[in-house]
Amino acid sequence: MNGRIDLQREYFGKNPSLIYKSDDFTVTIFRYNSGIEGLELANSRCKMVVLPYMGQMIWDLEIDGFNMKMKGMYEEPWKF
Repeated sequence: MNGRIDLQREYFGKNPSLIYKSDDFTVTIFRYNSGIEGLELANSRCKMVVLPYMGQMIWDLEIDGFNMKMKGMYEEPWKF
């Protein structure tokens, strides 16, 4: 699978927006209440949230229904 998605910060809104869909894969963009942009990549076995403008940090990861997210004191990412 080859492809390219050009992102701009103004595309990210409070409501999730599906920006790519194939038979096996989806990409959804959204903005947390804190204002941080999120990018959710999902397939039948895995769901991952990446923060594209915070060093492409992986914020959340679920594989086969098992949450791999590190336990922390923050419900969502926030700006310093």
